[in-house]
Amino acid sequence: MTVKAFGIVVCVVLSAALSVREPFRAVVNQPQFSICPSRATNQDTPCPIFQVECSDTEPAGKAIVFRVPGLYGPRPLGKVSYRWKVSAGRIIKGQGTNTIVVDTRDVNAESITGGVKVGGFPQDCSLVAKCSVQLLRNKEE
Repeated sequence: MTVKAFGIVVCVVLSAALSVREPFRAVVNQPQFSICPSRATNQDTPCPIFQVECSDTEPAGKAIVFRVPGLYGPRPLGKVSYRWKVSAGRIIKGQGTNTIVVDTRDVNAESITGGVKVGGFPQDCSLVAKCSVQLLRNKEE
């Protein structure tokens, strides 16, 4: 069984031997449960596994970095593309790459979310992920 959440495919394998002993009573023998490691290849779908990484908190007014550390799974159909959007601030470096730098000067928001849409894979893949950073402000502000 494969579960897909937040643009990330999570691999889960469940198996068990089931035997019926009496009417309306079943016994599960040798249950097995495993979660595929995050860097495992995904063979059930042509879509890669990935996530956006960012800090939990950053000082307001400083540059913030968002990045996709890797794509795990099948090879892309063509060149991989990265289309970033941010909820506040301005992308000052990296649009079109796996890492962006965001200028947070003049941002009044309490947090900034960086989201990316990855291209280069089949169109039926939902390849969107995001990460949010809480902005810390000085008490004088």
